[in-house]
Amino acid sequence: LGAIDPDCEITSATIASLATRPWPGNIRELRNMLARFTLAATDGFIDEAAVGAMIGPPPHKASGSLQDIQRARVLAVHSETAGNISETARRLGISRNTVYRALGQSRRDGP
Repeated sequence: LGAIDPDCEITSATIASLATRPWPGNIRELRNMLARFTLAATDGFIDEAAVGAMIGPPPHKASGSLQDIQRARVLAVHSETAGNISETARRLGISRNTVYRALGQSRRDGP
């Protein structure tokens, strides 16, 4: 942060919060976000509230296996499409057989 704005400070809680977030652009993306934070910091202080207001809450981590998550997504879209298998498959970009398979698994596993 000193290289971006030597007069700006950041709390340790904010650093910990930023460390838990995914940074697909790695250090470059983080550096750019820090530059934005310093520009927005009117009092020369970056805290968690300011960061949260600019980039929102940390993303929710899904629990369960990938198969469970995929099945839940198929079931949700199937419900949105009022049970239309073809539309569900089209929206998800998967085959109708995959939709049928997910629906069959959910019936076997129960609600």
